[in-house]
Amino acid sequence: MDEIIKMYANDVKRFCMSLCHDEQTAEELMQETFYRAYRTIHRYDGTCLMTTWLFTIAKRSWIDSLRKKRPVKSLEEVSESQMKTDETPEVLLNRKLTMGYLMNLVDEMKEPDRSVFLLRAISDKSYKEIGNLFCKSENWARVTYYRVRLKLMERVKADEDAL
Repeated sequence: MDEIIKMYANDVKRFCMSLCHDEQTAEELMQETFYRAYRTIHRYDGTCLMTTWLFTIAKRSWIDSLRKKRPVKSLEEVSESQMKTDETPEVLLNRKLTMGYLMNLVDEMKEPDRSVFLLRAISDKSYKEIGNLFCKSENWARVTYYRVRLKLMERVKADEDAL
């Protein structure tokens, strides 16, 4: 395991930085990634690259950390820059409620749909990167994301119609 850490630590840290854009968080994610890799090294079967396997662990660690840290901000915590726009407090509140509603819908999704959607919509990852993370093709990632978006739109429409 020490050899794996020496060989891939920089790659994993760069990948974590691309997810969270924060040095300290990336360091924590990298440590969590290698800890999880150490615990599950017996499951690595060599069908994909070691980096792909490690990146997948890192991605799942990042998503887990997002779930734990996702506080719902109160209206008072809205930044001044948002308040200086022409939007009224009602519009800002409506946007926050909508985002919370959408994130709840995303949380209800099964894997890999949830991860593909978060990686594309939140982290702005390319379809190729997403495909590589899942040991799948770029086209698979594109189709999966498209289908997830359709499911979300259908669910939102159904909920609106129910009102």
